[in-house]
Amino acid sequence: MKIAQVIGSKADGGAETFFMKLAQALHKHQVKQCFAIKPTFPYRHDLKTLNMPMIQLPFGGKMDIWTGMQLRKWIKREKPDIVFTWMSRATDKTPKIPNIPLVSRLGGYYHAKYYQHVDKLIGNTPDLADYLKQSFAGHKVHYIPNFAQNPIPGPRDRTLFDADPSKFILLAMGRFHENKAFDTLLKAIAPLKTVHLWLLGEGSKKSEYEKLIAQNHLQHRVSMPGWVNDASLLLRSCDAVVVPSRHEPLGNVVLEAWSYQKPLIAARSQGPSFLIQDEINGMLFGIDQVHELTETIKKLQDHKPLQDTLAQKGYETYMTHFSEETVVKHYLDFFKEVQKT
Repeated sequence: MKIAQVIGSKADGGAETFFMKLAQALHKHQVKQCFAIKPTFPYRHDLKTLNMPMIQLPFGGKMDIWTGMQLRKWIKREKPDIVFTWMSRATDKTPKIPNIPLVSRLGGYYHAKYYQHVDKLIGNTPDLADYLKQSFAGHKVHYIPNFAQNPIPGPRDRTLFDADPSKFILLAMGRFHENKAFDTLLKAIAPLKTVHLWLLGEGSKKSEYEKLIAQNHLQHRVSMPGWVNDASLLLRSCDAVVVPSRHEPLGNVVLEAWSYQKPLIAARSQGPSFLIQDEINGMLFGIDQVHELTETIKKLQDHKPLQDTLAQKGYETYMTHFSEETVVKHYLDFFKEVQKT
């Protein structure tokens, strides 16, 4: 089996990270692959270590017809069994080649117009799959979740980024965007003097967050080290993970927290609400409810048995439904079915 994967993103985010994870996992299962990416794709150097064919294309705007022409030539030359596109831009630019199934994976509620020529669509949550079924026949739509990579064992370091190891250390990570609601989290921890926050990411909201930190006198209780490609040490070292997103189709950070057996707090956005059973494998709070988030963090901090229960139940959920082994099997079975049609 040979899969041609096409992604037109230049940014670093959940979809791009999972693209790399899946490429590495398929490689471990001896699946042949080739890749079409932008020259600025953040994981291009990691892809090179797989020693598989790769082409770099501009994936520009509406006037960019060259990318589509080159993709057509590339697909015909590589002769994959399946072409697998990620998100709207790559899908829109990728031509349908006769006798080669075209599959697209969506991690968000993108417009159906970009996917009319696609044979099969994958949504990474049941809600997203239901959304796709509003525009496409049910047999074309499939649900396959993301996975978190198996946890990396190693030491802990609670002094990272000048954290006080005696404090309750929270970890939050993602693009600094309005949807991620890190402003809500910063306001919520302001009255919690025994909490330290590691806030990982980059983006347009950074200066706003820095102002909030200064206004709330959080300079010594919040660390913003930028984007960290390997967060395993931080996941091992923190006390809990927080996902405050206003809008979150899935929530890869939820799965990562569970895989590292960390108690989890999340806003009731789409993905976390689907994944989390409140006070069983995580804790939920209302979107943008600052006081409720403050009280939820305090409750978790004050109850070690609750921390242990959430961590254990979260890990059980991860192992049953979202481990690499489970999800990659779903993908391999899906690819085999697509080849038969």
